[in-house]
Amino acid sequence: MRNANLAESATLNLRRELRSVARDAEALLKATAEIADDRVQDARERAAEALQRAQKTVSNGYVTEYARKAAYETGRYVRKHPWGVLGTVGALASAGVIIGLLTRRDH
Repeated sequence: MRNANLAESATLNLRRELRSVARDAEALLKATAEIADDRVQDARERAAEALQRAQKTVSNGYVTEYARKAAYETGRYVRKHPWGVLGTVGALASAGVIIGLLTRRDH
């Protein structure tokens, strides 16, 4: 159940970010509408098409389903290999501490 909540939260955050990117892209497209340069117009057309594809993907629930599947598979892997996951997390945490100590500025 926890994985489902994490997936839902990640999905909501991703949707929020994608909406923000979409608003920014639309504003950019509007701001450059009057520029007649062929390269700018080509870039505008490609950006508009990419924006439409992204909006369609998000609205079709693809992101939600993908996040759910990823959370499920992650949970399955952790249950199957708990010691390996703990070892990996421990190694990453140790590396972070060592890097933090080496990059400290107040020696």
